[in-house]
Amino acid sequence: MVTISDGILSLGQQSVVVPYINTRLHITRFGMGLKIALRNPGIKIIWAQDVLLVVVGRGARAGMCGLCGNFDGQKELSANYENMDLLAYAYPQRLNQECEVKSGPVCSEPWMWSTCSLAVQRMGPCDVPASGFVAMCMNEQCHCENQTMCGCPSLTAFSLECVIGGATLASWRTSNLCAPQDCPGDLVYEECGSTCPQTCANPFQPMCQGCVPGCFCPPDSVLTVSNGTTCVFLSDCNCTLNGDVYAPGAISQQGCRSCVCETGQWSCNSLPCADGCSLEGGSNFITFDHKSFSFNGNCYYYLSMSADWVIEVLLRPCSSFPVERACLKSVTLKSQSMSYEFKSNGNILSSKMIVPLPHESGKISIYKTSSMFLQVFTSFGLKMQVQISPSMQVYITLPEEFRGHTKGLCGNFNGVATDDFMSSQGLVEGTAVVFANSWKASSDCEDIDTVVQDPCLLNMASAESAERKCSILRAPSGVFAQCHHLLDPYRYYKRCMSDACSCPAGQDCVTETQFAYARACASKGNVLHGWRRATDSLVGCLQNQLFSYASDGCKRTCRSLSNQGVACTVTDVPVEVTVRMEYCVAKITQV
Repeated sequence: MVTISDGILSLGQQSVVVPYINTRLHITRFGMGLKIALRNPGIKIIWAQDVLLVVVGRGARAGMCGLCGNFDGQKELSANYENMDLLAYAYPQRLNQECEVKSGPVCSEPWMWSTCSLAVQRMGPCDVPASGFVAMCMNEQCHCENQTMCGCPSLTAFSLECVIGGATLASWRTSNLCAPQDCPGDLVYEECGSTCPQTCANPFQPMCQGCVPGCFCPPDSVLTVSNGTTCVFLSDCNCTLNGDVYAPGAISQQGCRSCVCETGQWSCNSLPCADGCSLEGGSNFITFDHKSFSFNGNCYYYLSMSADWVIEVLLRPCSSFPVERACLKSVTLKSQSMSYEFKSNGNILSSKMIVPLPHESGKISIYKTSSMFLQVFTSFGLKMQVQISPSMQVYITLPEEFRGHTKGLCGNFNGVATDDFMSSQGLVEGTAVVFANSWKASSDCEDIDTVVQDPCLLNMASAESAERKCSILRAPSGVFAQCHHLLDPYRYYKRCMSDACSCPAGQDCVTETQFAYARACASKGNVLHGWRRATDSLVGCLQNQLFSYASDGCKRTCRSLSNQGVACTVTDVPVEVTVRMEYCVAKITQV
């Protein structure tokens, strides 16, 4: 039930903000009033101050009753208006039988008729019959103390019905009768203003039918997004991004685009851009061209490869859990004469020897950015982040020059996601399992079964708990909601459910997926500060460390203070943004 009381709009027991849309209702501003549209059975209700209009389509006419009549096509009420006993007609319509119904005075003074009918004539041509509204206007004149406002509700109702019917009315209000209302701020009153006025947020509104009386911006100006009473020229509109306000002409780097603020909107051009591929949770892949799939492997696989380098991953079953799930055990980077194997325990091997960190050579630089991440840079442009805690995950970034020149589980990096399931035989496969099996790096492994089952159906005991924990990802008022406009959370929610229902003992698969969403948001420039506290998944740090959601690993060691090295000169992100990682970083003590 929708109610309006003292200017507050409520749906049931909950107040709502306009505009409001759900599957049944569409509530919007209509001039200085409100329009409530019921999708089924097609009823529109317009409320403007002391005027209420109900517009009903012909499909809803059956079985109607009330003060507005039964909508049966007969006009007895209009034809016999002056002769009807209105008290007798209104009495049965009471919702509360204890209410008293009183009849008003009957008015027939000639000057009243003249005042009301002249106001109607000033409005101009209208197909709505005016006699009933003139009669109501005369009745209002009978018991009205403020003569300049007498009859205004009826006259306003008539004008609204006219504009709803498509009429364009002339200004009929005068200083002596129904004077135009005072408008706040920069707004001015118009009898026939746009039903969808321009704003800085929506400057290019579609052509709207009809008009409506109310307060509007003067010609050639639009409403700002900051409030509903300030008007500016369109060229002076600010832009918003992630809650921040930018002045006209401001430039923002947004992913692989360079954007400038123009007329309240971001005008963007594409830039040559690096792009990334990831393997998270041991089985969740996102290709360079943003195709996502799941695969629980049990072998060495080619994650990505080009003419001069290869990245292999080792996937193994995590445990004897009822639902089989893969875990990432190692990542190996090979290029010409060098080979580095990153183990899940944090060790790095080259020629079977442990590599101490930081490590820099002519072709590769490796350093530990935090308690959770290793960072890899190569001389040929490939960049890699390896997460070693709490579970192993890998993120690869390639520059534009490799576009269309890669293959493997990360796809061919050609900007087209539909051919990412290109097998090692050059065929586009229909399923992820067949595609992934073709990229085994060892012939000693058997192919994975093509039957993929929903782990939550196999493990119903975990499904309810998974839903409770994973639903926070798409909660409209949750800690992750501030990124929903940048990144659809539904894919991560589905992945969270699958991972939670197949999670090995001792592993927090829900937090892993939440972290994946937070990291993806950070890569788009939106760092979700506080999400770990909100999800009760804080990271414990050593006594001399602090937790940070946004740090780059630069100047975090004694050595880097005097020799910054590659950690302070290169970032493993698209050039337009800085990915801010979360991890434990050492406190810097002043001496």
